[in-house]
Amino acid sequence: MAMTLMTRESQFCQEGKPLKLWGIRVASGIFNAAATDNLIAQLDDYRASGITAITAITAFYQGSGGSQDAFSPNKRIIDPDNPDNQARMEPSVGRCGLRSLTMVCSNRQ
Repeated sequence: MAMTLMTRESQFCQEGKPLKLWGIRVASGIFNAAATDNLIAQLDDYRASGITAITAITAFYQGSGGSQDAFSPNKRIIDPDNPDNQARMEPSVGRCGLRSLTMVCSNRQ
């Protein structure tokens, strides 16, 4: 079952109620296939440790250190010329959802 996640001012809300997120940062979580596989392999352990969103695991599309820019030049969309980043992000988000984890994805810039 999909949950509705929204923001109200600076607060995340789930189904209209404030949601407290506690999590871990994985900046290079989708940098390449091996990193993505490693991230997915850790999700059950994260959840068992009380993390509620990868509460929030923040997986930067860009990768740590900024060595990979997955965004278009205007930074508004994922670069359609490099579909690998999106192909790694989608299963990561889906696997988080199966575990009731919230994944916050951002461009660190």
